[in-house]
Amino acid sequence: MPLNDHEKQILEEIERQFYEQDPELARAVATRKPRSEGTWPARLATVGLLVGLAVMLVSFSRSTLIGLLGFLTMVGSAGFLVERFAARYRLLDTRLATRVERAKQRMRRER
Repeated sequence: MPLNDHEKQILEEIERQFYEQDPELARAVATRKPRSEGTWPARLATVGLLVGLAVMLVSFSRSTLIGLLGFLTMVGSAGFLVERFAARYRLLDTRLATRVERAKQRMRRER
């Protein structure tokens, strides 16, 4: 759905203020590449999690050893995914805290 003229003006004003208030962040956002190259390990771990679950459920009653291997595959994949997402959110929290601190310093200087 296209924007009307008033909405376009509001969006342009927000964009202008964004570039004025934090040009460093604006440059970083403008030059940022998509994260598609870093998603394959998470996808592989997700597949490992599902395959491990399937192997465990199907073979546990027939062969305890194969069921155990499926379980270990599942646990390892889940651990990898949890660590990966935790690291991503720690990085985001650090960046956010840095930006909040910069904004506080700018506000103090403007007073």
